[in-house]
Amino acid sequence: MPCYYFDIHDGAVFTTDDTGVELDGIEAVQQEAGCVLGEIAKDLLRDGNPHEVVIEVKDEAGQRVLVAKLSSIFERTELPGLSPVA
Repeated sequence: MPCYYFDIHDGAVFTTDDTGVELDGIEAVQQEAGCVLGEIAKDLLRDGNPHEVVIEVKDEAGQRVLVAKLSSIFERTELPGLSPVA
């Protein structure tokens, strides 16, 4: 089974995957990237700050096979009868 490497870019932070994961094709790679982004979102979205996370997946030859992105932006809106929480 081929091995894929999931490098993660989060702003100025870059994490290289030196271990890799054995997966059975591009569909499995895409599912794994979605799971990884979901786990990252749980941690990042708590602080309410904007983030853009990019996962670049490479195969054993170092060729990029998939890019997955997660962006978050929070915009507070004043609604009639509600006070914005500071």
